[in-house]
Amino acid sequence: GIHNVQQDLVIAATPGAAYESIYYLYIYGGVETLGENGQLNVGNDFSLGQYAKGVFIQEQGSVNVDNELRVGDEATGTGEYYLGYSDYYRPFRPGFPLTPSIAPGVIQSVREYIGFDGTGYFLHNHGDNIVIADMSIGHNEGSNGTYDLDVPPCIRGVQYCSPVKLEVGGYLRVGNAGTGTFNQSSGDVYVGANAGEGLTVQYQPQAVGETAKVMAQQLVSSYNMSGGTLTVGQVERDGEGNEVSFTPAQIVNNGLFNIHDGGTEAEPILVRGDIINNKEFSVTNANVRFDGSFTNNGAFHSDPSTMHFTNLYIGADGYLAGQAGDAYQLSGNFSNESTQNTLWQTRNAQLIFEDAVMSHQLLVNSLDDGPVITAYDDNFAWG
Repeated sequence: GIHNVQQDLVIAATPGAAYESIYYLYIYGGVETLGENGQLNVGNDFSLGQYAKGVFIQEQGSVNVDNELRVGDEATGTGEYYLGYSDYYRPFRPGFPLTPSIAPGVIQSVREYIGFDGTGYFLHNHGDNIVIADMSIGHNEGSNGTYDLDVPPCIRGVQYCSPVKLEVGGYLRVGNAGTGTFNQSSGDVYVGANAGEGLTVQYQPQAVGETAKVMAQQLVSSYNMSGGTLTVGQVERDGEGNEVSFTPAQIVNNGLFNIHDGGTEAEPILVRGDIINNKEFSVTNANVRFDGSFTNNGAFHSDPSTMHFTNLYIGADGYLAGQAGDAYQLSGNFSNESTQNTLWQTRNAQLIFEDAVMSHQLLVNSLDDGPVITAYDDNFAWG
């Protein structure tokens, strides 16, 4: 059925409650069932886990929030949102799988906070999460948020073979003033960057005092990717939904960005957007394509992986640390202005320019120490 809440919807509003408040949108028996193929409309804010622990499980149907979804609202609150299949609480049929006929659920909100002042968790393994404006994971100081985009293999039925999507119209911050973690093993993430800002891992505000900046720099938020696609920028489509143009926006990493254990030469992990790495970026046992420019002002570690770049720029404080079996493949230009020669390790890695027809620019920062083997030491050498 259709359930309308005219103003705010608050779950777990009792401070210090020793019980969990659990709500369902479609379930095989349970507590506070909102109905098969149900629809929940919230007229203002949806606070999940306001002062205590609140859980919302949406296996199907639609949730429409006219303003903000806050998962883990106040400092004492813990919220958990499950979009898709969940074994969290099935007292009548524990472990009962979804049937192949079950359609994916959809949640839409204007803004979404996973860990607003408290602790928030969002598991997304089926259906679509649509955020019209901005999304923040670990929003305020002291908060902690985690988002898992984790689609199981098609072992429980064809429902897991359908596309799974997170779409954010504005910016996505993984770690705003708190600590955020985003884990993506599959599915598609789109960040539209309508106001200019795209994806930021550990946002560091510029127009605040030095104390706040120092505190932000001490936080460690991360984006961990082992499959799927990440698109940050404006995508223009025709009337049939086909992409006709893409304008990249920035992916700024001030924390940890890890790509690991995924992708093949035929189907690499795809990251679309102009990347600026200011802290630590790692690629481990993966095949990844960066569709956009990559500016590295921090640490870039690889072992052993194949990385496809368009243009790769290394700033003065940046360096590459590769191992045997690593291939840095470029279709554009490579510019190295690094001064970190003692940290640079690519002596056993390969630098490959993919297109033999077009011209490439190669700028190195090595010294000519003569035709001796020791000239390669601490001198930005490639294998």
